Amino acid sequence: MFGYTAYERKVISLLALVACAFLLRGWLAHVHEGMQFAAEVRIEARPDQVWEFIAQPGERTGWHAGMISILPLSEFQAGIGARSLVLYRDNRAVIELEETVMKFTPPVLWSVTQEAEAFTTEIEITLSATGAASLVTYRERKVLRGFFDRYIAPWLRWKGQRRLAHSMKRLKLMAERQEIEVRPAGPE
Repeated sequence: MFGYTAYERKVISLLALVACAFLLRGWLAHVHEGMQFAAEVRIEARPDQVWEFIAQPGERTGWHAGMISILPLSEFQAGIGARSLVLYRDNRAVIELEETVMKFTPPVLWSVTQEAEAFTTEIEITLSATGAASLVTYRERKVLRGFFDRYIAPWLRWKGQRRLAHSMKRLKLMAERQEIEVRPAGPE
């Protein structure tokens, strides 16, 4: 290494290794604080019509990518404190999440926390009226647990954003199709 002694090369290599470890530790700490995803979609339906697709467990499986089923764990399904077991398909594996409704203000705000062994997900969906349409804002924060999960975080970030975009397109299609079906027929 350019005229350095063996001892100096070892010291430089050790310093470089320590610097890389600090950079990696900082990156892992950032991932541990949570990956965040967000999307907005304008839906040509009133907020109360879109709300049914968000807050009703049976409707969410139709638009939320990967969601297979929602099984109730509490006596009530809607409202703060409602608990459910949510089953997701991720490639070939089925992941079980325990979901708890944290905020529930129809038809404006719906927020849940989903717990799994390897991660915690916080989801918040807000609706606002824009004329005869609705603006749906979806925010998700995922905190990973476990060393291995942090290594695959960049792939999870990419996959999570793609899944969210696909889910929002499906929600838009379902809600707008429902809006078309419930419109009264015009004069003939």
